Amino acid sequence: MSGISEEDYGDITNYIRTERPRSLTKEERLDILRLHAQLRRDNARQVSATIAHLLGRSERIVQEVWSTYMRTKAVVAVLPPSNTQQRPTRITRTHAISSMVRQYIRQRSLTRARTVAKDVMALLVEAGVIQCNTQDRGSSASCLRIVQIYLEKLGFKRGKRRGKATYSVSSGYAAARDIYVQKMNNLDANAPVVYMDENYIHDHYTRHQDSLFDPTDDAPLKEKHKGRRMCFIAGIMAGRASGANSKDIALDIFEGGKKSKDDPKDYHAIQRRFNSQMSKVRKAVEWSFGRLKILWLFVFDSKKM
Repeated sequence: MSGISEEDYGDITNYIRTERPRSLTKEERLDILRLHAQLRRDNARQVSATIAHLLGRSERIVQEVWSTYMRTKAVVAVLPPSNTQQRPTRITRTHAISSMVRQYIRQRSLTRARTVAKDVMALLVEAGVIQCNTQDRGSSASCLRIVQIYLEKLGFKRGKRRGKATYSVSSGYAAARDIYVQKMNNLDANAPVVYMDENYIHDHYTRHQDSLFDPTDDAPLKEKHKGRRMCFIAGIMAGRASGANSKDIALDIFEGGKKSKDDPKDYHAIQRRFNSQMSKVRKAVEWSFGRLKILWLFVFDSKKM
């Protein structure tokens, strides 16, 4: 029988080391178990060390195969260390649990109650889905992180929810709008027009804009809470022909009261405010065109005027 040199032996073992995966398959573990049985029947010494030397495996792995078989009477392959396999988790990925979480967050969203991962963690602990020692900071932090990862995998987001506004009008409003557009189109292109309007902007706010929400859930987007009421009254003087030189005139900006009864009324409700506003508009028009005897058209925002 021809032998090999140390150099050839090193080349062969290096090749095996690079080509063979580190994790043992079930068949390889069975081969190790077979060698254990053979050597132990022959009363060989240092069985694990001998097998490890022959197969080029660590002695710890060889001992583990034998001890596992003696304890369980079975050989089970360990999953390779990769991200392609499903890993065991503390929160079972079942439809019942995910439905419970979605329903919980949806109900709290409808009542505009702030919901974060700690609330969901309390729900899962109460339902017995996960075990957590709330008195231990380490256990609570670990459990909270697991719940956060679970919510992220379910698709939940946290923060201010942004929706898409829709535009819709009633049939009566659409008919009145069409009549108005027809009359405005029949005007002389150079006829001076002043558009009068008053309105307000509510500074909508909520301290729960860091709450959890489901992006696929069609929940109400507009908050009921209203903050500061920023009011304005103004006129827009349309430019000649193309309207490229339009400008605002007699702009009045003020802040409403904290209560509806304290809100300053617009010129629809107080004749004095309307007269004051029209006086400002008239002065602005006269300053722009002088006291020329021309037909001016004033367009108001409400038919109640």
